[in-house]
Amino acid sequence: MLGAVLITNSNEMLITKEQQEALVDKYIKEKHNQDECIGFIDGLNAMLELVSKIEQRRIDDHNELQNKIAEADF
Repeated sequence: MLGAVLITNSNEMLITKEQQEALVDKYIKEKHNQDECIGFIDGLNAMLELVSKIEQRRIDDHNELQNKIAEADF
């Protein structure tokens, strides 16, 4: 159903496929129409992609700082 499964740098899932499916199933059971459900799924995927990019940027910044510290001559 949904493609994104977000993995943090510690290999812990932020949200599993099953949790995503449960969110969508709950939304569908709330009697939303097909267009609303499609929008919900698209929004959920966009949010997960954004969180993933933010997390990756945080990891990259941390690694860059660690490299600069390691290269510094104190």
